[in-house]
Amino acid sequence: MEKLKFSNLNSFSPLSCYREDKYSDLDDPYHKHSCFEIMYSNGGEFILYVKDENGETSSYPVKTNEYVFVNSMVTHCIRIPDKCNISNIEIAVVPRAPETMHIDYFSLLQNNPSFGDLLLSAADFHIETDRANISSILNSLIKVFSIRESPVDDMVCQSLLYRLLLELHKSETYFSSQNTGVIYTRDAVRFINENILLDISAADVINHIGISASYLQRLFKKKFGFGIRGYINKNKIDFAKSTFMTTASTIDEVRKKCGYKNLASFVYEFKTFTGQTPTSFRVGLNNEKIQKTLDNYTVEIVK
Repeated sequence: MEKLKFSNLNSFSPLSCYREDKYSDLDDPYHKHSCFEIMYSNGGEFILYVKDENGETSSYPVKTNEYVFVNSMVTHCIRIPDKCNISNIEIAVVPRAPETMHIDYFSLLQNNPSFGDLLLSAADFHIETDRANISSILNSLIKVFSIRESPVDDMVCQSLLYRLLLELHKSETYFSSQNTGVIYTRDAVRFINENILLDISAADVINHIGISASYLQRLFKKKFGFGIRGYINKNKIDFAKSTFMTTASTIDEVRKKCGYKNLASFVYEFKTFTGQTPTSFRVGLNNEKIQKTLDNYTVEIVK
C-alpha cells in the first residue's frame, strides 16, 4: 500500500474529530483513507481489525488509556465487545495555505528530526499506553474543534494539534527505546492472529518467537492481564461472537471455525469470557432483533 509522501509544501490539518460512547452494535465497515487516524479509549475496550494486502485480517485489543495511531491507506475497522468511550481524530495532509488551520510539517520536522520516523513508519499502526499527556490534549482539541467560531478558535486548535503531534512523538520515542519485550509481544500477537482459527497452543507461539516460555508468559500477563492461552481463547471467542452476530452458522459450525476440537471446550471457554453459553448468547441476539423489529414497527404506526 502506498504511504503518504511529504514535502515542505505539506501541512497537517484536523479533518474530523469526536468523543462518543460506542456500543457492541457499532456498524463500522472495513475502510481506508489518506489521512492518519488516532483512536483513544477513555474507558472500555475496542478491538482494532486490520486487513493486509492479501485480505488476511488480524485483531488487536485497545484498552482504557491506550490509543492506536493508524497509518494512511491502512484497511481497518473497529468492533466494541461491550461499551467504550472513544476519542477519535483524523489528521489530513494538505497543501499549505495561509487561510487554513494547519501545522507546517517542514517546520515540525526541522525542530524534531526524528518525528518523521513516526509518520513515515512502514508499520500499519501503533498501539501504546498513554504515558504522556495525549488524552488531555486530544479531548481539549475535540472540544474546541466542535465549537470553533472565530479565528482565535482556529489558532487554539492549531496549537493543540501541534502539542498532540509532539506528545505522540514523545510516546513513540519512549516506545522505541524500551526493551525488546514489546517486540516479542507484538510478534507473538501477530502469529496468534494469523493462526487464530487453527488449534494453536501456547507452546506453538513460544516456539515461533524463540524465547523462554516464562518470559513471554510474563509479557502477556503484563500487557493483557492473562497468559498466552488466555489471549488465544479470548480472541477465538471474540471471533465466535462476531460470527454469531453476523451469520446464521450453527454453534457446532462456529466451534469448528474457531479451531476447537470438541464442543465442551468451546462452550467452557465461551462461558468463561462472556458469562453465557453460546446458546444463551444466540437467544439474546435473537431477542434483540425481535425487539428492534417491534420498536421499528411501533415507530411506523405512530407515524
